[in-house]
Amino acid sequence: VLISDATDDFKSTYGTYYLYVENADESMAKALNAGGTLVTEVANMDYQDRQGGVKDPAGNIWWVSQRLVDEPY
Repeated sequence: VLISDATDDFKSTYGTYYLYVENADESMAKALNAGGTLVTEVANMDYQDRQGGVKDPAGNIWWVSQRLVDEPY
């Protein structure tokens, strides 16, 4: 993943990212405190992840997810 400031030659773009973390609630709180905007509250999903969404100040969306079980999908 490359992250940089936009320039005249390279305009800003939006991205969507799915990031696994140790603790989705804690990570979401940090993202919101750092200036993110809530997209979806952190909640348990049917596919055994605890997940929420946050938009960063550049417009990128981050799906912050914590695996709730050790087994694969």
